[in-house]
Amino acid sequence: MAGQIVQLIYTTIVLGSTYAVMATGFTVVFGALRFMNLAYGGLFMIGAFAAYCATRVGVPAIAGLAVGFLASGAIGGMMHLGIFRLLLKRSDRESSTIAAGLGFALIVQAALVLIFGARPRAYPELVPGLVTLPGDVPASAQSGLIVFSAFVVLILLALFLGRTRFGIAIRALGNNSVGAELMGVDTGRLTLVTMILSSGLAGLSGVLLSGFYFVSVTTGFTVLVKALIVTIVGGLGNIRGALMAAFALSFTETLVSLVIGPDWVLPMVFGATLVLLAIRPQGIAGRISFEAEG
Repeated sequence: MAGQIVQLIYTTIVLGSTYAVMATGFTVVFGALRFMNLAYGGLFMIGAFAAYCATRVGVPAIAGLAVGFLASGAIGGMMHLGIFRLLLKRSDRESSTIAAGLGFALIVQAALVLIFGARPRAYPELVPGLVTLPGDVPASAQSGLIVFSAFVVLILLALFLGRTRFGIAIRALGNNSVGAELMGVDTGRLTLVTMILSSGLAGLSGVLLSGFYFVSVTTGFTVLVKALIVTIVGGLGNIRGALMAAFALSFTETLVSLVIGPDWVLPMVFGATLVLLAIRPQGIAGRISFEAEG
């Protein structure tokens, strides 16, 4: 029993920290630009496979974190300049951006299947080593690095959004884009930086989760669904709520998997989500807003 409790806490922390990075990137875009970037699953896979390819040519596995961030950030920036920048000006921006995002994710998945095949691939260990937690629960040093990396990224993001002029401008863009533009804020540059940052976080979370599971072409849409759940449950555009929802999702998944079985994870997660939204439609955060931790 003690071992199961320790396993529950350990897995919740590792998965929750990774989900927090993933969900924060998704939330930043909605908070600043007010649209759901459904290309997120594709960007997640791009980061994971870019890092995997880098390790195959001799790049250290730990450096794959930077490779995944930069690769997805670059692709996300180009996608914004080529597609989203134009779609966001349209009157039907909600439907057109959703269609474009899903189309991009499908293209990425098809391309990766053609190049790599459908077989999952193991990502090299970020760091070697194994320790035994209370209750004889094995824990890898890699998991500790994943948690540490995720929290460093979240702290840096909070400092960027809360303490830098650029970050404050991004928050202002989310609160009132017209007012920000009237005050002389370069909204075009801000939206590009926001997309690059969000896309980079998608790629980084792809590498972090690959270090915990596998690199697979089938994970993109699962990740997208989880990012949507966390964003909606946390409160649309609210970073604090997204962080809380990320760990709540991780705890629910781990508990259901240990007690009932992994096959029940998604049904129970969706059921819990529906119950919560029926009770509190605005999500955990309590209101639809964009808030950054400072």
